[in-house]
Amino acid sequence: MGRVTQIPMQMPSLCAKCGERPPTDSHTTQARHRNLITGRTNIVSYSAPVCADCQTALKSRARTGMIVMIIGIGIFLVGLALLAPYFLSMGSMTVPASNEEAIALSNRWQQYTPGAVIAVGGILIAMAGRWFGNIRFARWNGRKFRFNNSSFHSAFAELNPAISR
Repeated sequence: MGRVTQIPMQMPSLCAKCGERPPTDSHTTQARHRNLITGRTNIVSYSAPVCADCQTALKSRARTGMIVMIIGIGIFLVGLALLAPYFLSMGSMTVPASNEEAIALSNRWQQYTPGAVIAVGGILIAMAGRWFGNIRFARWNGRKFRFNNSSFHSAFAELNPAISR
């Protein structure tokens, strides 16, 4: 993956999500930057202050993303189960010698198409669940942060001018 680092920074006493209420908790997350020249991914882990209402919403979103991801994995496994006869019969497949054998082989492959579509759909659902449950408050370009909430970012920039853009 990449190396995880922590950059010393001061956080303002605002909620990083809503930027209004004073924080009561913190939410640890990561910001990633991939250097296109070296291909190396740098990951910065940081704890963002959040209020109680936003923390509840963040936990709910993470939980929902995890449930969707588990459902997607389950759907993928059902697709694999539907494809199991195809994989088990691969050793007995031969090159068709006639048109009738080619048609029979084509019909045989077509009966496994739903399993393949279900498996791919399960992978896509699991990826969507992972994306939905991933919570990020800021973008990081490898040197500087830019927080999504403008009022929080302004307060952050005053405290950390060297790492804020």
